[in-house]
Amino acid sequence: MDWAQETTDLAKKNDRGVPIEYRSIIDNDRDDSLADSNSDIEMLVFISTSMGETSIRGLLESIAGQDNAVAIIRGLLPGDKSLNQTIKQLHTLMQGIEPIPNMILDPTLFQKYDIDSVPTVVVRSHDDEKELARFSGVYGLEWIKEQLNQGASGDMGAYGTVEHIAERNLIDEMQERASKLDIDRMKAEARARVWEKYDFTVLPSAITDRTRLVDPTVVVPKSIKDHEGNTIVEYGVLYNPLNSIPFTRRLVIFDATQKEQVAFVQNLPPIEQKMTVYMTTSIHRDNGWQHLKQIQDQLNAPVFLLNMEIVRTFQLQAVPSVVTANEHHFIVQEYGVGRA
Repeated sequence: MDWAQETTDLAKKNDRGVPIEYRSIIDNDRDDSLADSNSDIEMLVFISTSMGETSIRGLLESIAGQDNAVAIIRGLLPGDKSLNQTIKQLHTLMQGIEPIPNMILDPTLFQKYDIDSVPTVVVRSHDDEKELARFSGVYGLEWIKEQLNQGASGDMGAYGTVEHIAERNLIDEMQERASKLDIDRMKAEARARVWEKYDFTVLPSAITDRTRLVDPTVVVPKSIKDHEGNTIVEYGVLYNPLNSIPFTRRLVIFDATQKEQVAFVQNLPPIEQKMTVYMTTSIHRDNGWQHLKQIQDQLNAPVFLLNMEIVRTFQLQAVPSVVTANEHHFIVQEYGVGRA
């Protein structure tokens, strides 16, 4: 996952405003709740790699097996460029600790409880998340439990060495990286790449002038009814849509990469009471948008890309072709442009 993608994922938030992907660092079989059903409190254990591997593992071992305790880290580990790198390092750090301790990456909890040094353990109510007690510089939970049983509450201060937080706030770091992204350039590059692998519907160039009649009659697979439920066309009958819906357009299908065909199309005379719709089988891939705009400017009209549905409907076989209709048939005229 690159930073552009991770920045996008940051918009996917849960009800606490934390990226969903970052909530669970370790995939285990535990319930996602910090506290089990028999506990009224939760213990949030704020840690950082500045504490050193031995101290971190000691705290994680004291958390292991306790559903109401979770280790929390603020952001990517120093030197890491992606979330995957940090997850991999944390997996390595916890190897051999059984059961796997709960751990999440959540910078918002550091902000909510104003954590500026580690280790810090915040004891809070499970129901309303109200802070009940706070201990700093403590590297195991058993002693904290004893203090709680003796009525400890509020900020109990530091009982040992505390360290600075080595990891940057993940949200701040991602926002900073996002601000450095050249969004306009990325959009332009993505737009340009559209044509690199676009699957054009290509037809061969017409060898000679030819006119074909295409009968659009079909067998109705299901009865056609109007908005009041009245049957217009019965199931199984032969139906020609041109008998009831006049075809009032002229379709001009050509290959925009062939100068002779573009010139031919450009010189077609207008037809009264018929709107001309232009479709191309291809455009130049190296400058697709520019080429498409150039053709549209030449024809002074929109130009669409041909698709297989149009090919099948009008039984197109070669380009350039001009499609019109009489009362019962489509008229497909092919022109051998540029051929002797």
